Amino acid sequence: MKVIIMRGLPGAGKSTWVKNNAQGAAVCSADEYLYDEAGNYVWTPDRAHRAHCLCQDRFEQLLENVDPLIVVDNCNLTGRDMRFYINLAQEHGYEIEIRTLSTPADVAMKRGLHGVAPEKYKVLEQRLKNPLAPDLAPYEVKS
Repeated sequence: MKVIIMRGLPGAGKSTWVKNNAQGAAVCSADEYLYDEAGNYVWTPDRAHRAHCLCQDRFEQLLENVDPLIVVDNCNLTGRDMRFYINLAQEHGYEIEIRTLSTPADVAMKRGLHGVAPEKYKVLEQRLKNPLAPDLAPYEVKS
């Protein structure tokens, strides 16, 4: 049983990596909950908070169902972003991998589908470059 926590900038290729490398996995993504009824991606702070709560709920359900491979497909730029998933995965006896995609910001920005402002990428990139907490670092695999 394994949990893979994807980590990278918007547009880094996290979802593509999952599609190409984790076939059959149960996937949790806050993005799933950010589309409106017309299929438009709508990000606001309130919607994002709710989406992450729903993503966490789905993750808990998947752990309870003992899915053999669960992928958390969010940016997860900081330890704080991942802590919920890691703690629950540990409690349920899952192996943990943090898969960090080190896509340059200029490349990720060009590929990004969610309209993240260019100036925001500098902030996000710095969060990604900060080292993980010592207890999380052993789980990290860089791509």
